[in-house]
Amino acid sequence: MKSKYLENPLNRRKEKYKFYLRYLENYLKNIFIYLILLPIIFPILVLNYFRINKYLFEDFFNQNAVVYFVSCLAEKNNSVFIFKIFDFHKVLSRFGIKFFLKNFSIYIGLNDSKKISFINKDSDYFLNKDYFYFFDNELSEKNNNFVLPFYLTKNFYILNKINNLKVLTKSEKKFKIIFSGSSHKEWYTEHNFKDIENKNILNRPQILEIVKSNFSEKLLLVKNSNQLKEIDSQNKEILIIETNPEIEKRKKILPQEKNLELISNSNFFLCMPGASMPLCYHLIESCLVGTVPILSYNNYLHPKFSNDEALFYSNEKELIETINYALNMDKKSYSSMQNKIINYYEKYLSTNGVYNSISKKQLPLEIFTNVDHTSSFLRKQRNKD
Repeated sequence: MKSKYLENPLNRRKEKYKFYLRYLENYLKNIFIYLILLPIIFPILVLNYFRINKYLFEDFFNQNAVVYFVSCLAEKNNSVFIFKIFDFHKVLSRFGIKFFLKNFSIYIGLNDSKKISFINKDSDYFLNKDYFYFFDNELSEKNNNFVLPFYLTKNFYILNKINNLKVLTKSEKKFKIIFSGSSHKEWYTEHNFKDIENKNILNRPQILEIVKSNFSEKLLLVKNSNQLKEIDSQNKEILIIETNPEIEKRKKILPQEKNLELISNSNFFLCMPGASMPLCYHLIESCLVGTVPILSYNNYLHPKFSNDEALFYSNEKELIETINYALNMDKKSYSSMQNKIINYYEKYLSTNGVYNSISKKQLPLEIFTNVDHTSSFLRKQRNKD
């Protein structure tokens, strides 16, 4: 547990006692969950069991990909997700009490459910954590496999925010290009990500430095909440909202809804790799609100974006050229790209679109699932062998 906690660079600077306090807090919380909360809610869980479409977690991996996958399967009406008793605390912590009571039940030993597993390859739905294996080995999609796309942070699905946010899509926009996200040199340079040709992918600090150096006159840089008022008053083509999680104590400069509103007010979003893997949820945010992505990791998406759905770069020269192309794109061409990216989101990234795709597959089904740093670690280990 300690080594996992210390994977986050910010945690490494903390005193050791804070780690042990967190451990003690979790221990006491689990005692409360099993001895007090579970008996109280048990009748509700039993009632949920009698729904028609049952999915049993043979094992449970506590990560946001599970929230996304459950949200996709939940598109099928009258569904319930069944957990084994010793996974109760993990399921509850990932989904929260409200979503949990609405969608989950407890395993009572009956064999009447479709099985979900991260371990058992023979289960109905085998969630293969080695996401990049599909791409590194140039596999093709078949009736018995599927690539689960990347996803938003869990609260979008648990709190059902997505349908309300789609209305943010705009045709007339203030900015040409936006980036809004964290910037921390240690976080985003710790891992050297490779593309499928084993070439280094530009990391976030490198990309930000290239943009700042080459487009300073066109750029509005916001680094703290006091500068937010400049967004409306200045007329710049590129907006970068750069949050340093160390300074801001991991809080965003903007609340989530306001941040997405700003993203929707830009033609393009400059997508950059995350801290622990090449992909980042910013890509899905931009597609959700009809903002066309500019990205470097198209080869790790399935299906890939076409040239009329997104813009791409792989090195400094291509990044500069692509930004200039985006800044000078005419309205007709952009409108066509925007419509296509909205359609891409609905068909391939939305929970309903993913459910429709999965429902056409045959079982057992292997699903290549991106579980963030674990998927990156598995790829790294494979490349060592």
